Amino acid sequence: LPFWDPDSDLTASAAALRLTDPSAIAINRDGDLYLADAACHVVYWLRAGSDDVYVVAGDGSDRVETAAGPAGGLFRPALGQPLSLTVDPRGNLFIGTGHGLVRRLGIDNWIETLAGTGTLGDAADGDTATEAPLGAIDALLATSDGQLYLDDTTTNARLRRIDPHGRLQTLAGTGTTGFTPDGLSAAGAAIGPIAGLVED
Repeated sequence: LPFWDPDSDLTASAAALRLTDPSAIAINRDGDLYLADAACHVVYWLRAGSDDVYVVAGDGSDRVETAAGPAGGLFRPALGQPLSLTVDPRGNLFIGTGHGLVRRLGIDNWIETLAGTGTLGDAADGDTATEAPLGAIDALLATSDGQLYLDDTTTNARLRRIDPHGRLQTLAGTGTTGFTPDGLSAAGAAIGPIAGLVED
């Protein structure tokens, strides 16, 4: 069980925090650290210069919740299996889950779904991201130019992007795990699970 009091968003000091399955970390421009625990179904926040740890997302249950709403203080919507984190230049936090969801926790403490339905599947290119079933999101990358990249390779062998119109685009992978020699287009090349995403 996560080491936090359900009646308070303050959990413990950083040194005393007990983790079960730490799955991702992200750091914002202020030096604050976010830490996902997939088994405890929460995301912790450690503010730069402080030793206090807070829960900023998740209620400790492995449930799927897709609705938008406030996510501050004691109100924390369920966030089953958070696997990946990224922070955009403005400070918005993006969370990928094992249930095929991408949730955004804004700097205004508003949480919403950007991609996925909560049911695992393999959506086609051009589908509206919020109506598209996805696989487990093992890595995320929010880039400086406003793009959001999704690692959907473990389940669907695809590296995806959400375009500016909120639609899915496959950048690499065919949907079948495999190895492809050099020379083919990325979208026509079979790929396997990748280890992470980083901006060059």
